[in-house]
Amino acid sequence: MENKRSRTGGAPATVQPSEKAAQSRPQVLQRTGRSTSSGPLAAEVSSAMSAIPALVSQKFQRGAREGAGPTKPFKSEEQSSEAVRTLAEHVRQLRQKKQEEGSVRTTESSADNGLRRPHKNAPAVMDAGGKLSTRNARQVVSQRVAKPVDPRFDPLCGRFDENVFEQRYSFLRDLRRKALDEAKIKLAALEKRLKIAHESERDTLRSLHKELRSEVDRRQNQVRRDEVTESFQALLRRHKREETEQLAAGRKTRPFFWKRSMIRDQLQKERDASMKKHRGWKRHLERREREAAAKDRKLLRDSV
Repeated sequence: MENKRSRTGGAPATVQPSEKAAQSRPQVLQRTGRSTSSGPLAAEVSSAMSAIPALVSQKFQRGAREGAGPTKPFKSEEQSSEAVRTLAEHVRQLRQKKQEEGSVRTTESSADNGLRRPHKNAPAVMDAGGKLSTRNARQVVSQRVAKPVDPRFDPLCGRFDENVFEQRYSFLRDLRRKALDEAKIKLAALEKRLKIAHESERDTLRSLHKELRSEVDRRQNQVRRDEVTESFQALLRRHKREETEQLAAGRKTRPFFWKRSMIRDQLQKERDASMKKHRGWKRHLERREREAAAKDRKLLRDSV
């Protein structure tokens, strides 16, 4: 479209630069060798970039006033190069002005201030106003942590001997029996009180009765387990003593020690022999036979 003068004789209409001129803008930054994405000159360079259309329009108006007739933006490469050189000179003047004011830090000034790194892998050097993130706090002096020690699995405590343990801590059995007797007395007193208690107190007394009943059962199991262990150890000691006597008398050349299963069978025989004196012996045998038969039927059903 031709650049025509207005009827009033005013200035010619403004002509927008062509696409070639718009594409040549990034070349300015390449020729100047500076990046404007960040830094103190970002605003100045952006303002210089925005001044390109004004410079081009001024040149077109100057050519129109000289009588060059209808013009087109950037008739040749020389005009495009001239516009680029003009913008580069403008940016260089702005940078020189900022350096004189002291707002831009150059390589020489950084070296003079001692902020230049000796090589690329050296840590960053910051001035007095800089801030660095602190590292995580380290514990210089280690604190002792209490570590539990179980003497049963500690080799420094020696090998566990059950016989020695039973001899040294035999008083625990007496304490368990005493605690069982006290719990039975408390349970009997609570049962008497529960019979004559009011309806509002019975819920609380029943809960206490349940807890005390479980405690009595637990202590009875402890005492019964102690009795079984004591009888087991007594039978084992008696058998070892008999074997030692037979070896000393020459009736045996090699000792024979029972296994745990053989000791349990012998204990069951002795228990049965002692229960034959009671009246409920026959009922006890019948119950054992029924339990054994039920167990056999269950095993047979599972196998099929």
